[in-house]
Amino acid sequence: MARKTFVWLSGRKRPPSEYEELSTGIQWSGLPVSETITGQWREDSTLLSTDWNAFRDPAGMYYRNYVVGQDAVEKQLDAVYALASDADFISGLDPTWRESLTVLIGTMSFAQWGMSMAMQHVMRFTLSPTVACAVQLQIMDKLRAAERSVEWYELLNPDYQPDSLFRAWDEIECIQPLHRYIEEVLVEADWGEVIVAINLVLAGLLEPFLRELYIKGGRAQGDFTTAALGTHLAKDATRQVAWTDAFLAQCAADDANAKVISAWVDRYLPLAAAAIDAVVEAYPLDGIGPRAAAVARTECRARLEKVNVTLTDHVAAALAVEGDLS
Repeated sequence: MARKTFVWLSGRKRPPSEYEELSTGIQWSGLPVSETITGQWREDSTLLSTDWNAFRDPAGMYYRNYVVGQDAVEKQLDAVYALASDADFISGLDPTWRESLTVLIGTMSFAQWGMSMAMQHVMRFTLSPTVACAVQLQIMDKLRAAERSVEWYELLNPDYQPDSLFRAWDEIECIQPLHRYIEEVLVEADWGEVIVAINLVLAGLLEPFLRELYIKGGRAQGDFTTAALGTHLAKDATRQVAWTDAFLAQCAADDANAKVISAWVDRYLPLAAAAIDAVVEAYPLDGIGPRAAAVARTECRARLEKVNVTLTDHVAAALAVEGDLS
């Protein structure tokens, strides 16, 4: 006798996974249960169109297995931070590297927070229950990244003032292109466009840039704490890349969707690349910054090609890399 499951998952040769049973069939259409100021689920809430119920997160991640996994890695990072503080590894860091990190780690907490805020709009309005599930977990990842970045910032800068991070995010010139980018995305209504602007374009450049900066830079500077932070954030980003690319590949299989995605990439990618360049120009970090930016461009281009995004001249120019990365 076949195991009982929900009607929308029955009648298949392969029984549904726990992930499918807990993340599908939880959206509805028709009259809303309640009215809200921000509106309801609507078919015209995005220019993209696909079988919203067909999408599956490649990681098969849902709340229970996410919490189990993140509980373990949070304990690992707790131990790293405690060791860095208790054994006073922080005072041994190169002063220039430490000063740069104080700015970069601190302001990136706002970037991670802003990305989480943008994705809350996606979770609220997406027409796909499985996208909503993946986005919910990503929001938790981004809030974790913001919190852990602030925690490391405070350890690096024990004399910080309560408003120092706010002033850095609002006033440091090289951070303002990134600040403006996130603010502009936060007012976008099309949730599909937000996925492209945040997860494909901005994260497509920023996440590998920070990974290279934190891990390679931390290793070069004998800074195991920043390297550990970079490793943890990179693992979270890998999951986010996987679901985003699977979703966009499904959408881009339709030519009309592919043209829409390409137009969004053309709008946002030059802005995101310029935001990274502004940070690199201010904080080259003995060549680590430029190389991290070049690696990010190379990886972003490969992602775009993988999900069948046509590269316009603007995009190709923004992703151009000079020299050999080997």
